[in-house]
Amino acid sequence: MQSVGPQPVSFESIRAAPARSHTRECQRRALTDSTHNRHIHQSCLEHLHLHLAVRVSPSSRPSLLRLFGTLAVGTIAISTSAPFIKLAGMRPFALASGRLLGVAILYALVGRDLFSAWRGLERRERARAIVAGMFLAAHLGCWIWAFEFTDLPSAVLLLVLQPLFAAWFGSFVFREKVTSSAITAVILAIVGLLIITFDDLAISPKQLVGDALAAAASLFMVIFMSLGRTLRPRMSLPAYMTMTYGGAGVWSLILALLMGTPLLGYPTSSYLWLLGLIFITTGVGHAAFNYVLPHVRLFTVNIATVAEPALSILGAVLFLGQRLTIYELIGGALLMAALFVGVRDEKQGTAATQIEQVALE
Repeated sequence: MQSVGPQPVSFESIRAAPARSHTRECQRRALTDSTHNRHIHQSCLEHLHLHLAVRVSPSSRPSLLRLFGTLAVGTIAISTSAPFIKLAGMRPFALASGRLLGVAILYALVGRDLFSAWRGLERRERARAIVAGMFLAAHLGCWIWAFEFTDLPSAVLLLVLQPLFAAWFGSFVFREKVTSSAITAVILAIVGLLIITFDDLAISPKQLVGDALAAAASLFMVIFMSLGRTLRPRMSLPAYMTMTYGGAGVWSLILALLMGTPLLGYPTSSYLWLLGLIFITTGVGHAAFNYVLPHVRLFTVNIATVAEPALSILGAVLFLGQRLTIYELIGGALLMAALFVGVRDEKQGTAATQIEQVALE
């Protein structure tokens, strides 16, 4: 029997061994790095989603009946905004600062967790709250200022731009689905908007300034809601109202002082209408919208505001003697159609969003 001894090793195999070992090591490291990078990428995505998306436990989410009922109450309350502003007759940022600081004090007396809520926020969340207050101050300032250039029906009808902006923000920022019904509602709203602005241009180019201010106010409100939507689940409603509206009041007060706006010296009736804006329009209306903000799509909250023009105009016709033009009637009818189409589809959209959130959790 032939014995089997050690096999000869060639010089080439000795030289190639370190290369093969090095190749395997590189492959192992590449695989490890790839897995690590995927984990980092997934962690970043989850972190981004945690800050941008609204994660609400299904057990703590109110029923749809309660949410839409709250939206209905809020819509009725905020429809008093335009008539109260016209009746108050105060300068924009004087009225805005008094309204915002007043409601902040109101909710500071109701809530008891303001300081703990502020300490519980991260540094960037605190910065987000401050920036949100800036946009809320800009919203109210532009909204009140618009009445000095355009009539009440045109200003309130332009609030329909909020769902348009909300659909865009919801789709690209919060990855909310934009349904065909939502697109139809936006198209109807745009057509109604064009009819109203065409009428204003025929009356006076000056009214377009008021239209632009009202449109800017709609955009600023949607930005405020987008920022607040990530903060609202982190604290109670009184703490959120005190923090964001108090900050907005400070910004409005600073702007009023810089512009030399008188804060006092208005008739007694002006301050009574200011109280109405504090307790009814903001204390009930805005609070209702902020209550539902973490639980429904951004588009849902803003499509409800389309009903505000009809209620505000009805109040103006009954109590202020406001008359409507044929263009405002036609445009308003299209805006109401946009509201009907958007709300009809919203229950399905909200249910789909909740299912996706449950799946993510």
